[in-house]
Amino acid sequence: MPSAPAGSYEVNVIYIPYVKGPGSDTPSNPADFAITYFGASDVATIYPNPFNAGTEVVNIAVTSTGGANNIGFYIFDMTAKLVNRQVVSAPTSATTWNGYDQTNTLVGDGAYIVRVINEDTKSVIAKGKLLVVKR
Repeated sequence: MPSAPAGSYEVNVIYIPYVKGPGSDTPSNPADFAITYFGASDVATIYPNPFNAGTEVVNIAVTSTGGANNIGFYIFDMTAKLVNRQVVSAPTSATTWNGYDQTNTLVGDGAYIVRVINEDTKSVIAKGKLLVVKR
């Protein structure tokens, strides 16, 4: 999809049926759509990375909260299952994780996805990846 500035647009979809021989195009009714810009996400600072779950503690921080009052730190496994969620209030912009999931079970080795979310608007503040390697 081409990039466009935020705003409202009208679009017509052209339907061309597959037929043998000459075809014809039939435009749809006009439809409106909007492009909303939320700004680019920053990269979360995650250290140490990789880390040894259950033995070490990983620190997750962002340099800017974008004015959020409540910041959610979400960790997902590679199947997109939520492993851990912590919400902090501004001006705090960091948290720690010890490698245990929401049921207090130690997570396995592997790659994890980190998302830092503005809990007020549900927009992404920062994102990153985390590698768990048990030694």
